[in-house]
Amino acid sequence: MIEVKNLFAGYKKEPVLRDVSCRFEKGKITAILGQSGSGKSTLVKCFNRIIEDDGGFINGSILIDGEDIFKKKKEELRKEVSIVFQDPLAFPFSILKNISFLLEYHKGLSKEGQRKRAVEILELVGLYDEVSDRLDDKATKLSGGQKQRLSIARSLSVDPSLLILDEPCSALDLKNTLAIEELLVKLKENYTIIIATHNLGQAKRIADNIIYLDEGRIIETAGKDEFFKNPKNELVKIQLEMME
Repeated sequence: MIEVKNLFAGYKKEPVLRDVSCRFEKGKITAILGQSGSGKSTLVKCFNRIIEDDGGFINGSILIDGEDIFKKKKEELRKEVSIVFQDPLAFPFSILKNISFLLEYHKGLSKEGQRKRAVEILELVGLYDEVSDRLDDKATKLSGGQKQRLSIARSLSVDPSLLILDEPCSALDLKNTLAIEELLVKLKENYTIIIATHNLGQAKRIADNIIYLDEGRIIETAGKDEFFKNPKNELVKIQLEMME
């Protein structure tokens, strides 16, 4: 369980998020929705405190399984909270090394152990069968959809409890978008998953719960069915009507 209480966050003393309180359940996909500039990306950057690395600030409380994130070392926190961003990221070395370098650094695994675990993770994200004969090839040669699944695999390699994806499919075609969505639905059995997206259709397909932000405040939160069938907020109603 992730609990956010009275959260203010922003840049240069100007808040982007204003008094945000919400919960995220394990085994569920929660979609954070809202128009551009509503604070979606700012919120997800708070969970592992990378907003501070960008010159931002956080005030309030974020608890992961009851533990305050501000009492953790950032390196430990960032093993617990993995974020996959909008642009698929493949480091300029082999497909295998894109994962194994983290296994060596964080897990201290042997070369054999690194390869075995990397293969397991690539199988988990549905990428291994596509790349099994070229694991030593440069990862930069992969397609956009493959790079995004590699990014997810790399994030899972540190065994996080929370997996966050910020607009993960915005640069992908429909086929790859659906593949990523299918993967997330499979992964939610073992993770708390948060996806920040402007794509209402995507949220309707895969989310269990919805949080809707506007101008840095939560204006609607509900289970998916309730959100799409019976929204309470007028702005949300207008957005959903435009979707039809």
